Amino acid sequence: EFGYDGSCSNCPKGEISELNTVKIQECYTVTSSCTVGTFGYGSMTCKNCPVGTVSLNYTVKVQDCYVVASSCSEGQYGVGSHCSVCPNGTVSSSKTVKIQDCKSVDGSCNSGEFGYDGRCSNCPVGEVSALHTVKIQECYSVTSSCISGTYGWGKIWLGGTTHVLKSCPPGKISPDYTVKIQDCVQAFSSCVTGDYGV
Repeated sequence: EFGYDGSCSNCPKGEISELNTVKIQECYTVTSSCTVGTFGYGSMTCKNCPVGTVSLNYTVKVQDCYVVASSCSEGQYGVGSHCSVCPNGTVSSSKTVKIQDCKSVDGSCNSGEFGYDGRCSNCPVGEVSALHTVKIQECYSVTSSCISGTYGWGKIWLGGTTHVLKSCPPGKISPDYTVKIQDCVQAFSSCVTGDYGV
């Protein structure tokens, strides 16, 4: 900035000044190696622009970060309607602009689920997830060769298997090709002692 008597103005874009600079002519150009969404110059570590703002490559000062609109959903970032999914293990609030605003969280959910902070939801039917998955976008589709009453994915072939197929818990059943235990549903039987069926 430059100015006097309490009236300060920003130096031109890409320029900085020393403390107590009075005239615009005392602002000077510096080089920056900072990338989109950050600012800084020289040997200074690049810093993230404030939340809800972005910058172009080589932005020198925080005043050159600018506000943009985002219509991205939770777990995504981007400008306008051009959204990308935050990296695995990170989340964001809706309308997040920069990847730097995707925050790491500790996922505590079981496989086949997603969420964090104790809030877990099942992946969509036919999709699975790894242990500690935090976003629905990290669930993925798989092919199952299971028969009714079992769950799992992969294929069994002579000499081995890619995944162990398991039975649904007692009192639960599943249709053919069920992928995860959460898709086994409560079964109600009208059979008498010694018979079985649904």
